[in-house]
Amino acid sequence: MYQLSIIVPHFNSSKMLETLLDTIPKDKDVEVIIVDDKSEKKHIEHIEKILKEKEDHRIRFFLNDRSIKSAGTCRNIGIENAKGKWLFFADADDYLSDDFYEKVEPYFESTNEVVFFVPNSVYIDTKEQANRHIIYENIIHNYLMDKSLKNELYIRYKMHSPWLKIVKSEFLKTHDIKFDEVIASTDVMFSTNVGYHMKHFEISKDIIYIITRNAGSLTANYSREVIESRAKVHIFWYRFLKERLSKEELELLDIEGLHLLSLSFYNSLSMLLKVFFLFRKNDLPILSRKSHRFSYILPKIYRRFLAKDFEKRYRRFN
Repeated sequence: MYQLSIIVPHFNSSKMLETLLDTIPKDKDVEVIIVDDKSEKKHIEHIEKILKEKEDHRIRFFLNDRSIKSAGTCRNIGIENAKGKWLFFADADDYLSDDFYEKVEPYFESTNEVVFFVPNSVYIDTKEQANRHIIYENIIHNYLMDKSLKNELYIRYKMHSPWLKIVKSEFLKTHDIKFDEVIASTDVMFSTNVGYHMKHFEISKDIIYIITRNAGSLTANYSREVIESRAKVHIFWYRFLKERLSKEELELLDIEGLHLLSLSFYNSLSMLLKVFFLFRKNDLPILSRKSHRFSYILPKIYRRFLAKDFEKRYRRFN
């Protein structure tokens, strides 16, 4: 049995995956599980070549042979095959910090079910500081400064990305927590269920993971299918919390749908209207308390325009 299993879904990014694998710690108690999500043949062959050269028995390679193509499906396959006491979920186009192992190893024997870490982010071509990690960095910083109910709720229910934490394998099995097998937002309900069920958790100030800004990722995808998936998961997430949290707790989370409406705007007006009426039908708040201020809305719209510009500039990295 390993102390840690690092699970990596992969799709058509074998060169980036090679970079990630180069940052995986060489320690014997860490295994790596790569699950390919129906990539082109050339990428699968490239991965097989990389693994043959490495000759590392700790790295296992699986194919998603199930009917549903999804990063969530791949992560679930990884969970089913993992032999580690703890699980960590990485994306194939990101990489680990140089001292990853030194930062996570002290928690291997802890009684916690979940340990959260601060991420960092860089631009894929220049390695200069990016901003994808800021929202999570702020949530962690706020909680460490003030362990109020609001800040704990943000830790539990707004830390959606799976690479923000290591989670005990037995904890996931006990509560039957899996990833949604959908095209986008596969991690929202996984992380929400982790946050809802965890009783013992810890927050670390350490950075163990580097996110890259890549225009080819789902975060820069404005397709109708991706937006619809995000909207439906957002509704399910809101219903889940509404049924389980008190009115006070729900108000502290200040949930809104404006960010998805602004995302759908870049697809088409019809998509914007569809998401709007979908939210209205399900009584999901469109505006948060902050959203009523122009000082909040205008920067949000501006960031969407910047994201569009970024997608054009970095399309060559798809």
